Amino acid sequence: AIVCSAAAMVCAAFALGPCARVAASLCALATYVVLVGFEPSVQRAAVAGVVGLLAVLNSTRMEPIHALSLGIIALLFVDSDLAVHFGFALSCAATLGIVALSPLIYKHLAVTGWPAIFLRAIAVAIAADILTLPLIALMSGEVSVVSVLANVLVAPATAPITVVGLLAAIAAQLGPLSIIAAGLLKLIEPAAWWINTIAHGVAGLPVVTITAHP
Repeated sequence: AIVCSAAAMVCAAFALGPCARVAASLCALATYVVLVGFEPSVQRAAVAGVVGLLAVLNSTRMEPIHALSLGIIALLFVDSDLAVHFGFALSCAATLGIVALSPLIYKHLAVTGWPAIFLRAIAVAIAADILTLPLIALMSGEVSVVSVLANVLVAPATAPITVVGLLAAIAAQLGPLSIIAAGLLKLIEPAAWWINTIAHGVAGLPVVTITAHP
């Protein structure tokens, strides 16, 4: 979502039309998948993204949950082994929570009058946590009690690391432009430091996980 949105925003800045924005988003998505790798969670995100972008191109409305469902069906049709892959299951569950539950959670949080961007981050973190909780309990026998806190605190650093990091990865593949890659990585060092600091900070709290009883 971050990568596609960034590509669309660049096109919008140059006053390009919807078709150009969708094409740029598709190219950015393809580049991201190639550089990151074909992990099950990446495959799910890529397919769902393509379905959503095609819906935009056809000027039709497609509910995000429909795009997610179509992506899951397509991937399972190609590789049925993904059905028992925890990474794939966690990714699908988290996305389902975000598209199905986060709007409802945000609606109830909005009455507090706090900044919308902060409340949306909390709603997304809680929604993803609720849907992935049973899977995590099954995987590890314990669940985190600080995951929502950690996700909310690192949210501001996620977008710059994703976008600038992708540009740095592209530049690093182009030989003479590797010096640009180094400069780009320098730009996001503070964001990486923040995420690392939060990770170690919440891990050091008195209670981090609790046992998940059957």
